[in-house]
Amino acid sequence: MRVRTLTTIVGLLFSAFLLAGCQEPVYDDFASIEDENARLKQLLIQYENDSRNAQFQVQDANARAERVALELDAANRKLGIYENEMPRLRNIAANAGARGMSDKVAQQLSALAEQFGGVVVGNRLELPGDFFFDSGKYELNPNSRAAIRRMSEILAGENLFLMVVGYTDNDPVRNPALRSKGINDNLHLSLLRAKAVVDELRRAGYPPLLMYPTGWGELRPIVPNADKASKKLNRRVDILIDPAASNIFGMSSITGVEPIAMAR
Repeated sequence: MRVRTLTTIVGLLFSAFLLAGCQEPVYDDFASIEDENARLKQLLIQYENDSRNAQFQVQDANARAERVALELDAANRKLGIYENEMPRLRNIAANAGARGMSDKVAQQLSALAEQFGGVVVGNRLELPGDFFFDSGKYELNPNSRAAIRRMSEILAGENLFLMVVGYTDNDPVRNPALRSKGINDNLHLSLLRAKAVVDELRRAGYPPLLMYPTGWGELRPIVPNADKASKKLNRRVDILIDPAASNIFGMSSITGVEPIAMAR
């Protein structure tokens, strides 16, 4: 009986020893599994983030593609308008007068420009930057209305084609009154400035079919927009008299009409 009891005790001790020896490997395996699970969870989180970023990138690319498609469609429509207008422009330019701007007209325009601090360069009437408009506006100043009407009187009967080109400085459009009207960029503002001059010429009696307004916004500054003084110079409207004469902006190649000789 004592031998059996002793044997039982020894067996229990041996079993306990074996169990004690197995504890460490079991614990190590459990820790490894936990580490692996943590690593896989981290990978899953990273994958979800990457997937989400990729979805955002695809959405952004699709949005940009839609914008480009809309811009291309608008450009095609504008090109169609130009193509439809080309015969009319050719006819206007071809019948704009046999002699071009006379010496008398050139002298009168030079006197007009000098009166308001401007100059006539070739076939281009240039007046000071803020002569026509205040910053951020497209309503004509009172002095400019008088000058435009005088210009119409000088050119009366000459039948010369006028291209009226508006420009701005490089300040973005911030005026709430303008933005509320959908005028959000300088290109739009410059076109409205050119149109204001054309409208005043029309009211003064100049033939509407002999005028074409356009705008370059901030794209063609005459000086760098370094300070207020230079920006004032860049806010301007150029009135090009028989623009094909100087081939400005490639006008001859656009209309297919040879320039009219300018008398001097």
